[in-house]
Amino acid sequence: MSTKSLGPKGLFERLAAAESVQTLGHGLIIEHSFPLSKDFQKSLLGFLAYLGCNQAKGSAACGICESCTIFSPDAFEGLPHPDIQIIKAANENGDYTVDEIKELRRFFGLARAVSRNRVICILGAEGLSGQGSAPANALLKILEEPRPQSFLVLCTRDLNSLLATIRSRCQAFKALEPVPNRGLQVSDDWKSLEQWLITETPGWSLPGDLPPFDDSFWKDRESATQELRLVREQLWLACHGSWGRWSLEHARKAIDFFNSFEDLLYRLDSHGNAGLQWLAFSRNAIPDRAL
Repeated sequence: MSTKSLGPKGLFERLAAAESVQTLGHGLIIEHSFPLSKDFQKSLLGFLAYLGCNQAKGSAACGICESCTIFSPDAFEGLPHPDIQIIKAANENGDYTVDEIKELRRFFGLARAVSRNRVICILGAEGLSGQGSAPANALLKILEEPRPQSFLVLCTRDLNSLLATIRSRCQAFKALEPVPNRGLQVSDDWKSLEQWLITETPGWSLPGDLPPFDDSFWKDRESATQELRLVREQLWLACHGSWGRWSLEHARKAIDFFNSFEDLLYRLDSHGNAGLQWLAFSRNAIPDRAL
Protein backbone atom coordinates (compact mmCIF):
# COMPACT_ATOMS: atom_id res chain seq x y z
CA MET A 1 0.00 0.00 0.00
CA SER A 2 1.29 3.46 -0.83
CA THR A 3 -0.10 6.75 0.46
CA LYS A 4 0.01 9.90 -1.66
CA SER A 5 -1.55 13.32 -0.98
CA LEU A 6 -3.01 15.69 -3.60
CA GLY A 7 -6.01 17.94 -4.03
CA PRO A 8 -9.12 16.08 -5.29
CA LYS A 9 -8.82 17.19 -8.94
CA GLY A 10 -5.10 16.48 -9.20
CA LEU A 11 -5.44 13.18 -7.36
CA PHE A 12 -8.16 11.71 -9.56
CA GLU A 13 -6.41 12.94 -12.73
CA ARG A 14 -3.27 11.18 -11.50
CA LEU A 15 -5.19 7.95 -10.88
CA ALA A 16 -6.74 8.12 -14.35
CA ALA A 17 -3.31 8.62 -15.90
CA ALA A 18 -1.99 5.61 -13.96
CA GLU A 19 -4.90 3.49 -15.23
CA SER A 20 -4.15 4.55 -18.79
CA VAL A 21 -0.69 2.97 -18.54
CA GLN A 22 -1.91 -0.05 -16.56
CA THR A 23 -0.22 0.80 -13.26
CA LEU A 24 -3.40 1.28 -11.20
CA GLY A 25 -4.37 -1.42 -8.73
CA HIS A 26 -7.75 -3.16 -8.48
CA GLY A 27 -8.39 -1.80 -4.97
CA LEU A 28 -8.13 1.91 -4.11
CA ILE A 29 -8.62 3.72 -0.81
CA ILE A 30 -9.30 7.47 -0.90
CA GLU A 31 -9.09 9.25 2.44
CA HIS A 32 -10.92 12.60 2.41
CA SER A 33 -12.14 15.40 4.62
CA PHE A 34 -15.70 15.32 5.97
CA PRO A 35 -18.25 16.23 4.81
CA LEU A 36 -17.49 15.57 1.15
CA SER A 37 -16.68 18.82 -0.64
CA LYS A 38 -18.24 19.67 -4.00
CA ASP A 39 -14.76 19.60 -5.53
CA PHE A 40 -14.20 16.06 -4.24
CA GLN A 41 -17.59 14.84 -5.46
CA LYS A 42 -17.12 16.34 -8.93
CA SER A 43 -13.59 14.95 -9.26
CA LEU A 44 -14.62 11.50 -8.01
CA LEU A 45 -17.52 11.32 -10.47
CA GLY A 46 -15.21 12.32 -13.30
CA PHE A 47 -12.81 9.53 -12.35
CA LEU A 48 -15.57 6.90 -12.13
CA ALA A 49 -16.91 7.99 -15.52
CA TYR A 50 -13.37 7.70 -16.93
CA LEU A 51 -13.01 4.13 -15.64
CA GLY A 52 -16.18 3.16 -17.48
CA CYS A 53 -15.55 5.19 -20.64
CA ASN A 54 -14.96 3.23 -23.84
CA GLN A 55 -13.17 6.06 -25.68
CA ALA A 56 -11.18 7.70 -22.89
CA LYS A 57 -8.26 9.87 -23.96
CA GLY A 58 -5.68 11.18 -21.55
CA SER A 59 -7.25 11.29 -18.09
CA ALA A 60 -10.82 12.26 -19.00
CA ALA A 61 -13.97 10.47 -20.12
CA CYS A 62 -15.15 11.17 -23.67
CA GLY A 63 -18.69 12.09 -22.63
CA ILE A 64 -20.28 10.57 -25.75
CA CYS A 65 -19.87 6.78 -25.57
CA GLU A 66 -22.72 4.61 -24.29
CA SER A 67 -21.23 4.31 -20.81
CA CYS A 68 -20.73 8.08 -20.51
CA THR A 69 -24.24 8.96 -21.73
CA ILE A 70 -25.77 6.68 -19.07
CA PHE A 71 -23.57 8.07 -16.30
CA SER A 72 -25.43 10.69 -14.28
CA PRO A 73 -23.96 13.89 -12.80
CA ASP A 74 -26.36 13.29 -9.89
CA ALA A 75 -24.79 9.90 -9.19
CA PHE A 76 -24.53 10.49 -5.44
CA GLU A 77 -28.31 10.34 -5.27
CA GLY A 78 -28.37 6.94 -6.96
CA LEU A 79 -26.62 5.82 -10.15
CA PRO A 80 -28.71 3.84 -12.68
CA HIS A 81 -25.65 2.47 -14.46
CA PRO A 82 -25.27 -1.26 -15.29
CA ASP A 83 -21.50 -1.32 -14.73
CA ILE A 84 -20.77 1.43 -12.18
CA GLN A 85 -22.22 1.56 -8.67
CA ILE A 86 -21.86 4.14 -5.91
CA ILE A 87 -22.79 2.56 -2.58
CA LYS A 88 -23.94 4.11 0.69
CA ALA A 89 -24.79 2.19 3.85
CA ALA A 90 -28.55 1.75 4.11
CA ASN A 91 -28.87 2.12 7.87
CA GLU A 92 -28.75 5.39 9.80
CA ASN A 93 -25.52 4.73 11.71
CA GLY A 94 -23.55 4.25 8.50
CA ASP A 95 -22.61 0.61 9.11
CA TYR A 96 -22.62 -1.82 6.20
CA THR A 97 -24.15 -5.29 6.44
CA VAL A 98 -22.67 -8.57 5.24
CA ASP A 99 -25.53 -8.97 2.75
CA GLU A 100 -24.75 -5.57 1.19
CA ILE A 101 -21.13 -6.59 0.62
CA LYS A 102 -22.07 -10.03 -0.72
CA GLU A 103 -24.27 -8.27 -3.28
CA LEU A 104 -21.22 -6.33 -4.46
CA ARG A 105 -19.37 -9.59 -5.02
CA ARG A 106 -22.28 -10.81 -7.14
CA PHE A 107 -22.17 -7.54 -9.11
CA PHE A 108 -18.49 -8.03 -9.93
CA GLY A 109 -19.28 -11.53 -11.19
CA LEU A 110 -21.58 -10.22 -13.93
CA ALA A 111 -20.42 -9.54 -17.48
CA ARG A 112 -19.82 -5.91 -18.43
CA ALA A 113 -22.83 -4.40 -20.21
CA VAL A 114 -21.70 -1.11 -21.79
CA SER A 115 -18.37 -0.15 -20.16
CA ARG A 116 -14.74 -1.22 -20.42
CA ASN A 117 -14.58 -1.78 -16.63
CA ARG A 118 -16.97 -2.65 -13.83
CA VAL A 119 -16.59 -0.23 -10.92
CA ILE A 120 -17.88 -0.10 -7.35
CA CYS A 121 -17.34 2.98 -5.19
CA ILE A 122 -18.12 2.56 -1.47
CA LEU A 123 -18.79 5.82 0.36
CA GLY A 124 -18.27 5.94 4.11
CA ALA A 125 -16.05 2.86 3.98
CA GLU A 126 -15.30 3.27 7.70
CA GLY A 127 -18.77 1.69 8.13
CA LEU A 128 -17.31 -1.64 7.02
CA SER A 129 -15.93 -2.08 10.54
CA GLY A 130 -19.39 -2.55 12.07
CA GLN A 131 -21.02 -5.88 12.94
CA GLY A 132 -17.80 -7.28 14.35
CA SER A 133 -15.88 -6.59 11.11
CA ALA A 134 -17.94 -9.22 9.25
CA PRO A 135 -18.67 -6.84 6.33
CA ALA A 136 -14.95 -6.00 6.08
CA ASN A 137 -14.05 -9.69 5.98
CA ALA A 138 -16.61 -10.21 3.21
CA LEU A 139 -15.05 -7.34 1.26
CA LEU A 140 -11.62 -8.87 1.76
CA LYS A 141 -12.71 -11.81 -0.39
CA ILE A 142 -13.38 -9.40 -3.27
CA LEU A 143 -9.89 -7.93 -2.92
CA GLU A 144 -8.26 -11.35 -2.67
CA GLU A 145 -9.94 -12.58 -5.86
CA PRO A 146 -10.08 -9.53 -8.17
CA ARG A 147 -12.05 -9.87 -11.37
CA PRO A 148 -10.46 -8.75 -14.65
CA GLN A 149 -11.37 -5.20 -15.69
CA SER A 150 -12.85 -4.26 -12.32
CA PHE A 151 -12.07 -1.57 -9.75
CA LEU A 152 -13.12 -1.19 -6.13
CA VAL A 153 -12.87 2.37 -4.75
CA LEU A 154 -13.21 2.85 -0.98
CA CYS A 155 -13.82 6.41 0.21
CA THR A 156 -13.29 7.05 3.92
CA ARG A 157 -12.72 9.89 6.35
CA ASP A 158 -10.38 7.67 8.38
CA LEU A 159 -7.90 5.36 6.67
CA ASN A 160 -7.01 3.67 9.95
CA SER A 161 -10.62 2.61 10.53
CA LEU A 162 -10.21 -0.02 7.82
CA LEU A 163 -8.81 -3.47 8.58
CA ALA A 164 -5.05 -3.73 8.10
CA THR A 165 -5.66 -6.67 5.74
CA ILE A 166 -7.81 -4.42 3.53
CA ARG A 167 -5.28 -1.57 3.60
CA SER A 168 -2.47 -3.95 2.63
CA ARG A 169 -4.33 -5.03 -0.51
CA CYS A 170 -5.11 -1.53 -1.75
CA GLN A 171 -3.32 1.53 -3.00
CA ALA A 172 -4.14 4.34 -0.55
CA PHE A 173 -4.35 8.05 -1.32
CA LYS A 174 -5.34 11.19 0.57
CA ALA A 175 -7.41 13.91 -1.12
CA LEU A 176 -6.36 17.20 0.43
CA GLU A 177 -8.53 20.28 0.14
CA PRO A 178 -6.79 23.21 -1.62
CA VAL A 179 -4.64 25.46 0.60
CA PRO A 180 -4.01 29.11 -0.36
CA ASN A 181 -0.51 29.55 -1.74
CA ARG A 182 -0.01 32.91 0.01
CA GLY A 183 1.03 34.57 -3.23
CA LEU A 184 4.05 32.36 -3.81
CA GLN A 185 4.97 32.13 -7.49
CA VAL A 186 6.96 29.48 -9.32
CA SER A 187 10.28 30.78 -10.57
CA ASP A 188 11.15 30.57 -14.28
CA ASP A 189 14.27 28.70 -13.14
CA TRP A 190 12.15 25.54 -13.13
CA LYS A 191 11.20 25.78 -16.83
CA SER A 192 13.91 23.34 -17.91
CA LEU A 193 12.28 20.67 -15.72
CA GLU A 194 8.99 21.11 -17.56
CA GLN A 195 10.71 20.84 -20.94
CA TRP A 196 12.64 17.75 -19.78
CA LEU A 197 9.48 15.98 -18.65
CA ILE A 198 7.43 16.70 -21.78
CA THR A 199 10.23 15.91 -24.25
CA GLU A 200 11.23 12.25 -24.38
CA THR A 201 14.92 12.53 -23.58
CA PRO A 202 17.10 9.39 -23.81
CA GLY A 203 18.44 8.39 -20.41
CA TRP A 204 16.05 10.59 -18.44
CA SER A 205 18.72 12.27 -16.36
CA LEU A 206 17.33 15.24 -14.44
CA PRO A 207 18.49 18.60 -15.88
CA GLY A 208 21.58 19.94 -14.14
CA ASP A 209 20.52 23.61 -14.16
CA LEU A 210 17.70 23.35 -11.62
CA PRO A 211 17.34 25.27 -8.36
CA PRO A 212 18.11 25.33 -5.53
CA PHE A 213 21.42 26.89 -6.48
CA ASP A 214 22.60 27.20 -2.86
CA ASP A 215 21.55 26.29 0.69
CA SER A 216 19.66 29.57 1.18
CA PHE A 217 16.68 28.01 -0.64
CA TRP A 218 16.08 25.73 2.35
CA LYS A 219 16.36 28.35 5.12
CA ASP A 220 12.57 28.70 5.12
CA ARG A 221 11.74 25.00 4.76
CA GLU A 222 7.98 25.58 4.66
CA SER A 223 8.15 28.11 1.81
CA ALA A 224 10.64 25.95 -0.09
CA THR A 225 8.37 22.92 0.21
CA GLN A 226 5.39 24.99 -0.87
CA GLU A 227 7.26 26.20 -3.94
CA LEU A 228 8.06 22.60 -4.84
CA ARG A 229 4.36 21.75 -4.48
CA LEU A 230 3.54 24.53 -6.93
CA VAL A 231 6.24 23.23 -9.27
CA ARG A 232 4.67 19.78 -9.13
CA GLU A 233 1.20 21.17 -9.90
CA GLN A 234 2.59 23.24 -12.77
CA LEU A 235 4.31 20.17 -14.20
CA TRP A 236 1.14 18.11 -13.90
CA LEU A 237 -0.90 20.76 -15.75
CA ALA A 238 1.82 21.02 -18.40
CA CYS A 239 1.65 17.26 -18.98
CA HIS A 240 -2.14 17.13 -19.05
CA GLY A 241 -2.41 17.23 -22.84
CA SER A 242 0.58 14.97 -23.49
CA TRP A 243 -0.46 11.59 -22.07
CA GLY A 244 -2.21 10.52 -25.26
CA ARG A 245 0.83 11.42 -27.43
CA TRP A 246 3.48 9.73 -25.33
CA SER A 247 4.73 6.22 -25.83
CA LEU A 248 3.77 3.71 -23.12
CA GLU A 249 7.36 3.73 -21.83
CA HIS A 250 7.43 7.54 -21.62
CA ALA A 251 4.07 7.65 -19.80
CA ARG A 252 5.21 5.06 -17.25
CA LYS A 253 8.42 6.97 -16.63
CA ALA A 254 6.39 10.14 -16.10
CA ILE A 255 4.14 8.40 -13.57
CA ASP A 256 7.24 7.13 -11.74
CA PHE A 257 8.65 10.66 -11.73
CA PHE A 258 5.49 12.13 -10.17
CA ASN A 259 5.38 9.34 -7.59
CA SER A 260 9.02 10.04 -6.67
CA PHE A 261 8.20 13.76 -6.44
CA GLU A 262 5.33 12.93 -4.06
CA ASP A 263 7.68 10.85 -1.90
CA LEU A 264 10.10 13.79 -1.77
CA LEU A 265 7.36 16.19 -0.64
CA TYR A 266 6.27 13.73 2.04
CA ARG A 267 9.81 13.55 3.41
CA LEU A 268 10.18 17.34 3.32
CA ASP A 269 7.00 17.65 5.37
CA SER A 270 8.42 15.40 8.06
CA HIS A 271 12.11 15.56 8.96
CA GLY A 272 15.68 15.19 7.74
CA ASN A 273 18.12 17.39 5.86
CA ALA A 274 16.12 19.05 3.08
CA GLY A 275 19.14 19.73 0.90
CA LEU A 276 20.25 16.10 1.03
CA GLN A 277 16.70 14.91 0.36
CA TRP A 278 16.54 17.07 -2.75
CA LEU A 279 19.96 15.84 -3.88
CA ALA A 280 18.89 12.21 -3.51
CA PHE A 281 15.72 12.90 -5.49
CA SER A 282 17.52 14.76 -8.29
CA ARG A 283 19.87 11.79 -8.76
CA ASN A 284 17.13 9.18 -8.77
CA ALA A 285 13.92 10.89 -9.93
CA ILE A 286 13.08 7.91 -12.13
CA PRO A 287 13.38 4.56 -10.33
CA ASP A 288 15.72 2.06 -11.96
CA ARG A 289 12.86 -0.35 -12.66
CA ALA A 290 11.34 2.16 -15.11
CA LEU A 291 14.45 2.55 -17.25
